Amino acid sequence: MDSHPSTAKEVEENSENNKKSDANFSPRGATPTVLTSFSEALNEKNFDENEMRDVQLYEEICSDEDLKKSEDGGGNGYNEDKIDGTGQDEGGEDDNEAATSEKHLEFESLSQIKNSQLGKTVVIHSNDETPQETFSRLKDACIEGTLTYEDIMDGLFNTLVGGPFDLESRYVLQNCENVKLMLELTDLCPPKIQAEIWSIFVAIVKKSFLNLEICSKSGLVSLLLDRLPDADFIIADLFIQLLTVLTGYSISVKEFKHFLKSLKVDNNCWKRNSIKLLNVMAEMPKREGPDVFFAFPGKASAGIFIPPLNRWPHQNGWTFCTWFRMDPLNSVYFEREKPFLFNFSTPKGNGYFSYFMGSCLVLRCIRAPGKEIMRCIKFEFMPRKWYHIALTFIYSRWSKGEIHCFVDGCLVEVIDSNWLVSQNEHFDHCYIGCGHEEDEGEAFSGQMAAIYVLSQSITPQQAACLHYLGSSYQSHFKHKSESNLPENYKKLLFDGKLSESIIFSYCPKDCHGQMVLSHPPNTSKNATNSYFVQVPHAIMKNGVEVITTHSIHNSLHSVGGIQMLLPLFSQIDMAKEENIEEEICSKLLTVIATLLGTSLNSQQQFLQCRGFSVISNLHQNSSNVHLSMNLLETFISMSKAFANFNNGLPLLKQLVESVFLASHLWLKAEPLVQVRLYTFLANEFFSNIDLLQIVRRTQTVVILMNTLKKYWITLPNGYIEEEEEETDGNSIQNKSSSKNNNTNFDRSAIVHVRTCILKLVYNFTFLCCEGSEERDDELQCIFNFIATTNEDDNLYDVLTQTMQQISDHPAILVPAFDKKKVICIIFNLISSSNELIKIPALKMFGYYLCRSTQKFT
Repeated sequence: MDSHPSTAKEVEENSENNKKSDANFSPRGATPTVLTSFSEALNEKNFDENEMRDVQLYEEICSDEDLKKSEDGGGNGYNEDKIDGTGQDEGGEDDNEAATSEKHLEFESLSQIKNSQLGKTVVIHSNDETPQETFSRLKDACIEGTLTYEDIMDGLFNTLVGGPFDLESRYVLQNCENVKLMLELTDLCPPKIQAEIWSIFVAIVKKSFLNLEICSKSGLVSLLLDRLPDADFIIADLFIQLLTVLTGYSISVKEFKHFLKSLKVDNNCWKRNSIKLLNVMAEMPKREGPDVFFAFPGKASAGIFIPPLNRWPHQNGWTFCTWFRMDPLNSVYFEREKPFLFNFSTPKGNGYFSYFMGSCLVLRCIRAPGKEIMRCIKFEFMPRKWYHIALTFIYSRWSKGEIHCFVDGCLVEVIDSNWLVSQNEHFDHCYIGCGHEEDEGEAFSGQMAAIYVLSQSITPQQAACLHYLGSSYQSHFKHKSESNLPENYKKLLFDGKLSESIIFSYCPKDCHGQMVLSHPPNTSKNATNSYFVQVPHAIMKNGVEVITTHSIHNSLHSVGGIQMLLPLFSQIDMAKEENIEEEICSKLLTVIATLLGTSLNSQQQFLQCRGFSVISNLHQNSSNVHLSMNLLETFISMSKAFANFNNGLPLLKQLVESVFLASHLWLKAEPLVQVRLYTFLANEFFSNIDLLQIVRRTQTVVILMNTLKKYWITLPNGYIEEEEEETDGNSIQNKSSSKNNNTNFDRSAIVHVRTCILKLVYNFTFLCCEGSEERDDELQCIFNFIATTNEDDNLYDVLTQTMQQISDHPAILVPAFDKKKVICIIFNLISSSNELIKIPALKMFGYYLCRSTQKFT
């Protein structure tokens, strides 16, 4: 840098004229201090380590550039032999040349100055300014136009993260109040700049749970919902992305009430951009991890400090298990750090250690100096993802010991362990989330759920059950009613052995201030206390805290349950300000399906309020356009999911009776939708005999035979007159729509639908009943249809199926023919002039005579 003194002097002479321009180099817009050497940077007040590292790196780059330019004989076109240290000409050139040189320097642009010397300097800004003062100055600069928007954005994000912002190395938000100030600043910016700010902010929030917690504390969800109706298209989409991330992390009762209020129509019209909130609600139940967890900030010595233990379990082995999520503060140095998962050691450094090296977990067991085992688990742990880990140490007196490593319930590594740590010393260096040294590189940055250490090894079956139990479980494996596991799973976990083997269990829910309480069951109280010198309670130190979030299920239950969403179906026909092609009804049903699939309480609430009956009734009174293929496919996917639920059959019955068999509802839909419905019912759903038992057989057959009349091939006689006699306006509308739909139907499609309906009737009549069970009502319904249908085309398929039934099931049909006096109907059909009707009727009469045991005169 000393090789260009003239340029440095030029910067010094023009510094007062370029104050505004120099301010543009400041990410926070404060008065800059130009440091041209590393020693000056070291003497600057409030100079943090990251900035010091940047200055040092800059010095190395500048030294390399100056060396290259000196080797080339002068980099800027000045003759160094003719210029002394003050920048004056030693050769005594004339005044004209000096004037020309000064004129040349005077008109040199600021960009050229940047490229020469100022562009290679480090601009350090004053840190005396508070964030409130910074935002106030940035707002004034935005109004007055004294700073470019790039400088405003730099100042904004630098203030948010408390230093030089970088999306890979420095992205953790520092203060929730700054988020509110950011909103006030972005409101003053033009839409293009707002979109750029919000796109960067969305990326920042996704990087860390710490950022999500800061946004949650600042009430950002409610603030975004207030701004959503006034936002333009691009910014609204960014708001939706941000709301999806924030509400997937936590949504309080107050925020959910605000959310429902935003979905409510205003003056019979959907609010602007409010329909997009349905996409947000559909993603809320898809969250991972527990509602309450330990948050480790990644600071030096930040962890859970366990009180001293006088011994460590060894006879039956021991097990460490927990749910954890790595949340690195710096993606650049992540591979270089060594964060500890746990550290259980004696004063001499002997013990058990587990730490991460990048994405790998390392286990280390030290018995004595030179006697240790260190292995890397062959599994890649990805950042920002929840994992369940169980490390079980198996001790064998007569053979070699082993360490089994289970990740998400699966055995991923078996490590030979020939010895255990000596039991002669106290284990008084026991930490979770940090090591013994005060080093940030050894501090775990992330989240953990309940932490268990057991005085026994566990089997692969128990490890799988612990994973299946979920990250939200925070108890002591004592009562079976604490979980919804299958019975065979409960036998492995809740038989009492696992509960009695607990040495300590640190659950985020059992905390008082910074103390983590350990409450093992009474049966193991004496055994547990024998491991500890005094009490088993641990302490959270140096920033470790318990974070409590609120899931959509908890907030929804607090406002009244899932039935609070049903009134939204009454708004599906309301006007919309923007042209959105999304199907509102299908989106709403997707939200309902997701909530039902992720919560047992929601299933019980929806069943009690007869939610499917409400939805069916609201659809019947709404526009036909909502009965789309997407809506039907959503119903079909729900039926398949309910069939696999442990307690899903009552909901499945309500869905079938209220929705699938509501012929008056689906007659308004497009022909392809109706074909898909009855194809699914006949060939997929009711092909399973077990599912035939969930509905009322007689009522279903009556509904199906009545539906068959609506799918006529030939227009029934007197159909129009019957329609005109209706007095109910809704009935007239429904019959008219059925007539119009049939005229739009392709003949082959109608035949296909009728075939599916008749197949359903056959399954309910014969497959659903066992032995000699009564079928009188079902058969009476079929005989009534044959007797009252006058159109041959509408009768042929029913008559053909009845003929096949008396051939296949004579023991059932022949007595029914006698009891119901069907012979009179057959004689009437035999007299028909249409051979398509006469021939099946004759065959039926022949089968009847062949199988009948009565004597005829």
